[in-house]
Amino acid sequence: MYRAIYRSLAGALLATAPSGMGGEAHPTPAHEPPGAQEFAIWPDGLPLIVPGEVGADGRKARFLIDTGSSRNAFNLARHREALVAGGEESVMTPTGIQKLKTYKGIPASFGKQTIPETERYWGQDFSLMEVYFGSRLDVHLGTPAFAGLTLDIDCRTGTLKIHQGSVEPDFEAVDFDFTMVKGVPYFKADFGDGISANLVIDTGSIGTEFDLEPEVFEQLVEKGLVALGPNKRSASANRITEHRHGRAEALSLGGLVVRDAGVAELARNRMGLAALARFRVVIDFEKNLLRLAPRGDGFGRPVDSFEALGMAIAFTKPLPTIMNVREGRDAGAAGVARGDKLVRIAGFEGGQLDAGRLYELVTENLGKRVEILTKGKGGTLDSVVEVKPLK
Repeated sequence: MYRAIYRSLAGALLATAPSGMGGEAHPTPAHEPPGAQEFAIWPDGLPLIVPGEVGADGRKARFLIDTGSSRNAFNLARHREALVAGGEESVMTPTGIQKLKTYKGIPASFGKQTIPETERYWGQDFSLMEVYFGSRLDVHLGTPAFAGLTLDIDCRTGTLKIHQGSVEPDFEAVDFDFTMVKGVPYFKADFGDGISANLVIDTGSIGTEFDLEPEVFEQLVEKGLVALGPNKRSASANRITEHRHGRAEALSLGGLVVRDAGVAELARNRMGLAALARFRVVIDFEKNLLRLAPRGDGFGRPVDSFEALGMAIAFTKPLPTIMNVREGRDAGAAGVARGDKLVRIAGFEGGQLDAGRLYELVTENLGKRVEILTKGKGGTLDSVVEVKPLK
């Protein structure tokens, strides 16, 4: 369960937020605890990716912070030749049970953390995830990489801090105890009306804010707490599934209320990064505590390009691909179709687009009309779409 923790903010300095975050001032502790490492991250629910090195020669690599995974995993599409095959395991993922092969690890490190070569890894093809994340991925860092560490995730300022051991936060927060079950952290969420669920704290999920198992999802729909919308598609490792999706006007989360939250019906209960991004988040793997503090900057929820633009975009090369088009919106009415390539949007070349730049383009143009140029089977199409504010 949760317990409210009230602390005063002491010994703080005012610092200016990085560009793209509005330049607002925010309090920053005057002294970092010993051993703290800081990484720059994309704000507001985009993937938590940090730089690192792999192999005996220390090749540069990109690591995904994935607290929803019980094991570290290497990208077979990039590192298959360096890995030594082991056994096989059945793993529960949000899209169902998958069988994954295990491999003996190769040297890997991120920041001050080194993953022992004796560590056993899963091997997965991350090609599909790279498309959805818009970024190269070499290693998924699962919970074995965070043993005895504390993750301090502040999407408002675009920073991730990793501390050795527990760190007492200097801000007011609501605390939830979590339990490690089969290697991943679960905490109990009370949604109200007698409905509760144990949710995985999953920083590796950047899609829907909350994924819920069918029984819990149906209870929320029957109680009128979730309004169904169009079905959506989700990717997990190398699998895509279509599922029911809806929005909750006000979802109780113990001592907190999450307003206008996206909820999907999938095979595992979890709170993803898109929901965690609403808060200042501390995940303490030494004390098994999840700490959530409202950001206080008016942030409602992450930008969803499917809602904002009426089309879902995947960052394929050489041009992004339109993965889905929403009925009744400008893009579909103009003839943009699933599978079309995005050549240009709001004057920005599609070939240079990534998750971060799309975030900026959408937030800079909310409520405006922007030109897009797409290319499909019928040739190129020049059209105008409204960037709708999120309701």
